[in-house]
Amino acid sequence: LVITSDKLGHYDQFILDEDLNIVMSLTGNFGINLNAKDKDTVSAFDLIMTADEGNFYVPYLPSKLAVYNGKGEKLGENTDYDFKSQDIANGVIIACMADKDDKTKDVYSIFDLTCKELTSSIHTESGKIFKQKYEQIAAFRGFYTFAKRDGAYYLIGKDGVELEYMSDGKTAPLADIALSTKATGSQPLFKIGCYVFKQTVTDEEGNSKTKYGIKNFNANIQKNVIMDAQIESAPTLYSPSYSPQDVFVFETITAYGTTTVIIHKLV
Repeated sequence: LVITSDKLGHYDQFILDEDLNIVMSLTGNFGINLNAKDKDTVSAFDLIMTADEGNFYVPYLPSKLAVYNGKGEKLGENTDYDFKSQDIANGVIIACMADKDDKTKDVYSIFDLTCKELTSSIHTESGKIFKQKYEQIAAFRGFYTFAKRDGAYYLIGKDGVELEYMSDGKTAPLADIALSTKATGSQPLFKIGCYVFKQTVTDEEGNSKTKYGIKNFNANIQKNVIMDAQIESAPTLYSPSYSPQDVFVFETITAYGTTTVIIHKLV
C-alpha cells in the first residue's frame, strides 16, 4: 500500500517466486514512480487472489477474467462481461457473470485457461448467434458436469458442449435423476461428480416400486453406476463446505419399528 503526497492510497498485489523475488505486479505499477506517473486501477477484490494447480486468479468480483501462471505471466484475460466470480477446477474456468440482457440476473459459462469462452452457441433461423445461458454449472470432477438451463438439467463437457445422448445413442442424460420434495419446490439431488438416480423395479409379488442409487456423470452407461438402485427411499447427499469434492450418502433404513442410518463415502 503506497500513500502518495496527495494523501491518496494506491495498492498492489504481487506473485513471488521461491526466492521471494517479485515476478508479477497485479496493477503493472511495480517499478514505476508512483508520485510521478498515473496509476492503473484494479478492483479492491483483485487483492483477493488465489491459486489452483499453479494458476493464479481472482475468485470474487474481479475487474476482469484473468489467469496468471507461477512466473507471473498472463495466460489470458476476458472483459466481455461483468464478472461476479470465477473458479478453476480440472483445467477449466466456471465463471458467473451478469446477464447482458438483464443485469439483475446471473448466468454461468465455461472458459479455458486463456479465458476463451467455450460454452456452445445457439444459431437461430435469422442467422443470429447467442451463447447458451446457464443458471447453474457444477464444478467438474470428470469430463462432464451438471448444468441447469431454462429450468431443465443437462450434462455439459469441459469443451462447453452439452451431451445429447449417453453412450447407447438413445438415453437422454440425467433422465433418471431423482428430485427432492421440499416446500420450496423440487430440486435435483446431486453433488460434485454424482447424483441420485431412481429406477422402477418389480418385486417377487409383481408390485412396482421405486428404488434409488448413485451415478457419476460419465457418458458411458456401463461405467456411470456407483451404487446400484437398492436403496428404498431417496438418500441424502452431503458434502462439507471445506471439501465439496468429498461426498457422503446417508441411507435411511426402517424395519421392525427401528430406523438405522448408514453412511457411505463415495471415492
